[in-house]
Amino acid sequence: MTTLSVRMTLTARRRTIEILHGFGARDSLIARRIAWRSAALGLAGGILGTVLGGATLAVLHRLILPFLDHQSAGLSLWPRSLVEWLAIWTELPQGLFQSLACVPVLVSVLSFTVAQATVRLWLQRLP
Repeated sequence: MTTLSVRMTLTARRRTIEILHGFGARDSLIARRIAWRSAALGLAGGILGTVLGGATLAVLHRLILPFLDHQSAGLSLWPRSLVEWLAIWTELPQGLFQSLACVPVLVSVLSFTVAQATVRLWLQRLP
C-alpha cells in the first residue's frame, strides 16, 4: 500500500519533480521531502488504526470476559455506563498497550524507508 501511495505522489507531481531535477536539485533533497510526507501520512494512519484497533480489542475483551471468569459472569455483555466503558481499558494487559504504541512509529519508519527507496530509484531513471 505504501509503494502505491508513493507512486501516486510521483505521478501527481511528476512535472514539478522533473523541473526541480532539471534545475539541478539533488536526488536526496527530492527523495527526502517526499519521504517525510509519506512518513507523516504513515504516522497519522498508524495512530488512527491503533486507536480503532485498540478500541476493537477492548470491546472484544469485554465480550469474552464473562465466558473466561466466573466472577465476571454477572457483567452485562455490553457496557451500560461511562464508568464501565472506562473500566474496559484498565482490564486489558499493559503489554498490549505497549505493543500498540509501537505500531504508529513502525508504520512511519516503514513509510519513510519505502518512499526514500522508491523515489531514488525513480529519479535515477530520469535523464
